[in-house]
Amino acid sequence: MILPLKYAALIMFTTSIVLMNEKHVADPIIRINVSLRIEDNERKFKPIMSKVAISYYKCHTIIEDPRPTISMYFQSDSSSHSFEHIRSSKTIKSRYFIFKNKSTQGLAFDSLAQKKGTRFNVDTIMKEKAFSNGMFYNSSTYNFLESIIKPKDDYTSAIEIFSRDSKENLGSKDSLIYHFTNQLKDVPYSFSPALDQNEKGKIYKIEIFYYEKFKNALHQNSFRKMKAVLEVSREEVEDDLIVKYFDKYITETFPNKK
Repeated sequence: MILPLKYAALIMFTTSIVLMNEKHVADPIIRINVSLRIEDNERKFKPIMSKVAISYYKCHTIIEDPRPTISMYFQSDSSSHSFEHIRSSKTIKSRYFIFKNKSTQGLAFDSLAQKKGTRFNVDTIMKEKAFSNGMFYNSSTYNFLESIIKPKDDYTSAIEIFSRDSKENLGSKDSLIYHFTNQLKDVPYSFSPALDQNEKGKIYKIEIFYYEKFKNALHQNSFRKMKAVLEVSREEVEDDLIVKYFDKYITETFPNKK
């Protein structure tokens, strides 16, 4: 049976759309934010915030590390031989760390125009930039207090609470709280793979409470009551910049690949 030309064209157009959709589904980008927030309970200083975005695409990990730059502008005064501050501006440029999953080395790029990437150690970057496998939230030095199982419809599936007497160790943590969820099972990132291997789900938030210290003869610094919060949250992918950096990484890693 020979189809009229207009029907044949319609079938080809429809098939192309289906294939494009299948390709889009086959190569999704999973994107999360990993943040660290340090708060003073007495609110005597502004919270300190650090955050990176991590994308997972085609068996690779792409870490976007924002770097703020402050530019200050001055005007010279010839009569007094001095400079007057006019204005300041803040811009944020990101560095992209890219590596194949389970690799030990990767390449970092400051821009798409950069000719060659800078090599880096994956474990080092994951600890320093993405707070993965950090010793400061390891529960091995704490006493387990309580485990709370949340209702099934809650985002938080369970909470584990740990504590220890920190009066003997200056600057040590007083208590530790793990928050688990079942909503991030498709996300490869983990604060601690060992802790995530249980029925409670994946840890998405860690709260660390610091005990208050005062000055004494040996230590002249005082430590206020502080709280550090580490958290993972899902984020929608808004543009194709991640794909462009991935393609640049592939081009440099496999120059003969077409």
